[in-house]
Amino acid sequence: MAAILIVVGIAYLIQCQQGSGRIWGIILTFVGTGMLLDRLNFIYFSIWSYWPILLIVVGLMMIMKASTRWRNFRVPSSEIADANSYIKAIAILGGFKRSNNSQEFRGGELTAIMGGLEIDLREASIKDEAIIDIFAMMGGVEMRVPEDWLVVVEGFPFMGGYEDKTRPPKASTNALLLKELR
Repeated sequence: MAAILIVVGIAYLIQCQQGSGRIWGIILTFVGTGMLLDRLNFIYFSIWSYWPILLIVVGLMMIMKASTRWRNFRVPSSEIADANSYIKAIAILGGFKRSNNSQEFRGGELTAIMGGLEIDLREASIKDEAIIDIFAMMGGVEMRVPEDWLVVVEGFPFMGGYEDKTRPPKASTNALLLKELR
């Protein structure tokens, strides 16, 4: 178990470019190393001695991520041509369904914590590129997009996963980038 935590922590450190992903990498590597050194009788380490600190760190990370995402995600009203051009949705212990038909879709932010989101973008269109940041913790997001969109999924699932069922478009310049937030 300790070796798995170390490997996952190092993978987070290598792959994550955001601050929160790196913090998770440090936490997992620290816990795994402590467990391994305890198993080898070099030090005494018990996760139960540190769990309150880990809960505080995780809570602070969630608060910081939420505040920086909302602050950085706001777009001046002069740049928004269509009120539907951005999607923002949060589902906590519940569900949310929404369809969007914006002709200048730019992206959005979706959060599902022990809940689910269903987003239908089949009637929307993109000028150049749209980015949707998705955070799902013990929840899920299902998104339907037009067949001519090129969908690029970036992320590192931990205790979860994602599935891309899109087919390569026949000819398109539209691109939708889905980023998993950590």
